Amino acid sequence: MTNIVLTMDVELWNWRGNFAEDIEKPVLKTIELLQKENVPITLFISLSDKGFKCEDYFYRITNFVSSLPKTALIEIGIHTHCRNLSVTFPTKSDNLRDYNQKQIEEIVTMYKEALENASKRRIYAHRAGSYAIPPLNVLDEIFERLKITVDSSDISTYYSEIRKYESFYEIPPATNEQLSKNLRVFSPDQMSFNEMIKFYNKSKSYSQNLVINLHSFSIYGESIIRPSSLSVRFWYGIPSSLQKMLRPEMKIYQKIYRRFRGHEPNENTEAFETLRKIIVFLKQDGCKFVTFDDLAR
Repeated sequence: MTNIVLTMDVELWNWRGNFAEDIEKPVLKTIELLQKENVPITLFISLSDKGFKCEDYFYRITNFVSSLPKTALIEIGIHTHCRNLSVTFPTKSDNLRDYNQKQIEEIVTMYKEALENASKRRIYAHRAGSYAIPPLNVLDEIFERLKITVDSSDISTYYSEIRKYESFYEIPPATNEQLSKNLRVFSPDQMSFNEMIKFYNKSKSYSQNLVINLHSFSIYGESIIRPSSLSVRFWYGIPSSLQKMLRPEMKIYQKIYRRFRGHEPNENTEAFETLRKIIVFLKQDGCKFVTFDDLAR
């Protein structure tokens, strides 16, 4: 039997940067599906607008977290995108690994306190934005003081191999050598349904635990990212500096694609349908959907 942990990185997308379309609609639609299927999810929440100048982002995201259904099916985790955070030093870089140990502790502490205040839940899991994790031995002491017992960032570890450190477990999103090079993981917004099944079948030789990772901006609604499209493979495979240069062109592509397909803002995307189908498939194959807490024991 394979244990499945379902997660979602809740953040703005650099094609659009729209709070309602990137965060509110997709998160609520996904929760609606998971409540019907009785499947738990960990929402890794970014408190940074990632430099996309979303007005009142911190206020909006903490209020949104406060409004989520109070159910054991929803856990809240820390997703440390770092640009323009309200801390005691400048945060020009979005990547946690670009800061020293003292700065990392201040960033993670701010996240934990803000999310615990907003959610009224215990915050024990962390994922670095863009999987840009600092050396894990650096985090050990910090996580011990903050009572963070799970990290889920290191995609150099394949098929969600679990590693135990002094104060926490590393339980990363499932990936493999080929996918990891392009920062891609086991996910319905990066794989087609058939690709997910092939990955899952291969994973049985490596691990009894798999972490699926969705992204709020690409699972539902206006997003036109299609898991099987060449554009996505291209986008995830190029350096972030080149992505920044190409954003205006990609926004134009998005508009043209939507007109061509007659896409409606509330239409289920291919990624959302893949999520629905893969949940049914994994249940029928005997998998158990669990939380990080269930594995870190």
